[in-house]
Amino acid sequence: MTSIDNVLEIYGNGIQADDFADQLGHLMRRRVTVDPRALSLHDRNVLAAVGVPVADLNRQADRGLVEQAARLLEENSLALPAAAAADRLGRSVIRIRGAIADGSLYGVKVGRSWLIPRWQLDEANPLPHLRKVIAAIPEGTSAVTMERVMTQPSEELYVDGKPVSPRNWLLAGNEPGVVVDIVRQLYAW
Repeated sequence: MTSIDNVLEIYGNGIQADDFADQLGHLMRRRVTVDPRALSLHDRNVLAAVGVPVADLNRQADRGLVEQAARLLEENSLALPAAAAADRLGRSVIRIRGAIADGSLYGVKVGRSWLIPRWQLDEANPLPHLRKVIAAIPEGTSAVTMERVMTQPSEELYVDGKPVSPRNWLLAGNEPGVVVDIVRQLYAW
C-alpha cells in the first residue's frame, strides 16, 4: 500500500507529510464553497476563466479535496527547490531567498523550505518584467492558480495570430501591462 510519505518521497521535492498537510489545509480553507446550481452561466464562465476547474463547478466542493491535493502535489513537484533554482540561475540560495523577499522571484513556502514555480523562469533567467507580475498577484492567490494563469493560453494575448500564455507573451518580449492586468484582476469579479 502506498502512503503519502511514499508519494511525497517520489514527487514532493523533499516536502515532509506534515508540511504538505498544512499547505493543503491552508489552500482548502481559502477555497470558496458554493452550490454550483446557484451560479449563472456568466459566473461559471468567469470562474473558469480565472482557473477554477470546470469539474469543480459541476459538483459539491468537498469532492474536490483529492483533486486539489493532486494538483498541489503536481505543482510542488514541478517547482524547483531553492537550491535547484540557485543552480539554474547561477546564484546562491541566499540570493534566491533575497529575491523572494524583494519581490523579484515568486516563492512558495512549504514548511521551512522554499519552492520556486518554474513558470517564472526560462532556461537561465527569470521572465522579463517578473517583478511587475509578482507585485500584481492578489493576496491569497495559490501557486496552483498562478501556474494555471501564467501557462494557459489567454484570449487577451496573441502572438502571430495565435493565443499565447502570459508566460510566452513575456518571453516573446512584449510589454507586461496586459499580463499585469490579467493577474491583478484575478478576483475582481
